[in-house]
Amino acid sequence: MVVDKWSTLPLSLYPFEEDYIDYYNQIFDFISKTLSIDDIEDVNEIFYYFVWNYNEDGDYTNTETPDISEDDLKDMFDDYGLVLSDFFRVSPFTVKKMAYPHYEMPVFYVGKENEWYAIGKDKQVNVSIRIFSEERWASEDEVWEILGVEEYLNYVEVSDSNKRMIASEESSHYESEMGEDEVIDYLRDNMWHSEEAKKLVELYDEVAEIWGELPSSEDGTEYTNKMEDIVEEGRETVRELYYDYVYERLDDNQELVDYLWEMGYISKTNNRWKIEGGLPKWLSFDWEKFHDYDVDHIDVSELSPYGDYDTFKYKDDIYYYIFRVDY
Repeated sequence: MVVDKWSTLPLSLYPFEEDYIDYYNQIFDFISKTLSIDDIEDVNEIFYYFVWNYNEDGDYTNTETPDISEDDLKDMFDDYGLVLSDFFRVSPFTVKKMAYPHYEMPVFYVGKENEWYAIGKDKQVNVSIRIFSEERWASEDEVWEILGVEEYLNYVEVSDSNKRMIASEESSHYESEMGEDEVIDYLRDNMWHSEEAKKLVELYDEVAEIWGELPSSEDGTEYTNKMEDIVEEGRETVRELYYDYVYERLDDNQELVDYLWEMGYISKTNNRWKIEGGLPKWLSFDWEKFHDYDVDHIDVSELSPYGDYDTFKYKDDIYYYIFRVDY
């Protein structure tokens, strides 16, 4: 008998004691292999009979039929361990839960297989895929080097504070380069979606018309001064309109990519984007959005270092994913 080979005898084998996992494995192997019993129900019946009645004195004159219910097993073992014991057709006494998970899934050592397995339901697998995505990309450089600059550019963005800063600088510079006629022309081009621009243009045209109709002998300084005042007032409106224009461009990904192109940060050859020198420091990468994309391109099998997995429908009618892993 296998017990005769044990140099140190356990005090008791029931209920389950994790420290005795090696003893349980030896008993299970003895019943299934040495006694050549294949049916798992028969193996478990003998196994339970032995661990229930085991005593270190070896006295089996008054043995009892084990009273181990499904609820007893659930109290002793992790639910996932019970699923694995069914999948591998072993006793749950031979399935040991490990201390550390594999991503979001618990890991168990299955004695019969001498391997470690992670197991999870749909939700745990989905969370694990997300973690896998987050861990497999070390830097933004990897994204454009592996997936290409075009894919990388789909996830670039500008923070609100940087959008305000850039839009403010650009609008001030744009307005400062404009002459009086250019200010009025810009306001005229935008008067249909800006009441302030419309008001200023109409006022300017009204004054300009009066000034233009003055006799050559009459001093028109009053009107030219008023037109200049309107232009100066219009400069503020130009800054506001151009600020909004730049801000909205930076807020839209496709417009942002075009903006980077116009500014010379990227170039396009044969319809393919290329980064020139380096991207501006105010540009950031939306990792959350990128991982949302990336998880849809990760196969479940990638969660195992061995590149495969099994699914198993347990008695609770839930499908479980089972992965062989290293530990």
